[in-house]
Amino acid sequence: MAISETISEAPSTAPFERLHAIQWIRALLTLLVIAHHAAEPYVAVGGDWAAMVNDPARSDLLLTLFVFNRTFFMGFFFLISAYFLDASIARHGLLGVAWRRLFRLGVPIVFIVVLVFGGIGYAIYGEGQGFLTFLFRDYLADGDAEFGHLWFIAHLLIYILFYLALRAVFPGLGQIGADLAPPGHGAILVFVLGLGAVTACVRLFWPIDEWTRLLGLVPGEPAHMPFYVALFAAGILAGRAGWFTRLQARVALPWALAATVAFAGLAIWATPSLAQPDTLAMRMAWAFLEPAIGVGIILGLVIVFRRFFAESGRLLPWIEGNLYGIYLVHLFVVIALQIALVEVDWPALQKFIVVVAGTIAVSLPMVALLRRVPGIRAVL
Repeated sequence: MAISETISEAPSTAPFERLHAIQWIRALLTLLVIAHHAAEPYVAVGGDWAAMVNDPARSDLLLTLFVFNRTFFMGFFFLISAYFLDASIARHGLLGVAWRRLFRLGVPIVFIVVLVFGGIGYAIYGEGQGFLTFLFRDYLADGDAEFGHLWFIAHLLIYILFYLALRAVFPGLGQIGADLAPPGHGAILVFVLGLGAVTACVRLFWPIDEWTRLLGLVPGEPAHMPFYVALFAAGILAGRAGWFTRLQARVALPWALAATVAFAGLAIWATPSLAQPDTLAMRMAWAFLEPAIGVGIILGLVIVFRRFFAESGRLLPWIEGNLYGIYLVHLFVVIALQIALVEVDWPALQKFIVVVAGTIAVSLPMVALLRRVPGIRAVL
């Protein structure tokens, strides 16, 4: 299964064997999520990671990787998760999809946000009161519940439920664009310019790494939300028209090359500014460049993986079913390893490699073992 169940359901118009590339991309993106969180204490960019892991080791190379990841990887997750949504609706109906997503995405949110993070909060701040009292009076009542990496799962659930509601109100919506050709240069240019303009407007008020609460509860970073929403919408259209198998290399690869060159050139002299633009001019420039680079990287990865990773091989069937579970549990392993290495006198890059490798070595067999339990397997 994928980060959501939607990813495992291929549209009937595209043979499943031609979509192994997307499963490999999911594996890559999951690895990048682990790497992104593994790099957090060594790049010191925003957030409150230092409250958990206060490590003085720093790496400019990891900062570049951190910024590069942020240009595309979570948006790509949204796109892939949306790609198979219409196919799922065709199989299970609107109510069936709503129930399956509420169960598969909602159960981990409730368990981890309420019981795991809530339990950690109780251990730190709940002295002198019962757990339920702390939970409902202090932890949940103020709208400050900790979501951690589950923000993505919560956003995905909100986006899916919103789309299902639109389909219920406008039944013909599911047929729009079904025969649309994959985007050419003009369509891609319009998309990235429009997305850049919206992103620039948002970042006038919410800079990168400034978070707010959607619906008064779910954390979200407005600076990147236009990208996530746009890629989710593009994923629905792409799945409906089978773009993953129809996208032309002669269109995608020039955008990928331009994105790679642009980011490489910027990273040489402006990585700290890209991580957290400190002037209005830089904030506006990066608001246009970041989504353009992200779209280019995504287009390139689709072509490269479709060309070189079209088969499942022996490894993919073993790991793909565990990817969702790895996403759910990896953060706890990452933080534990980072804390264990704080007093170790190693360079940041060496610590990073150990954390990434250790997280994979622990998380993969852990999830594989958990998925042997019938009740847990239904969620993971």
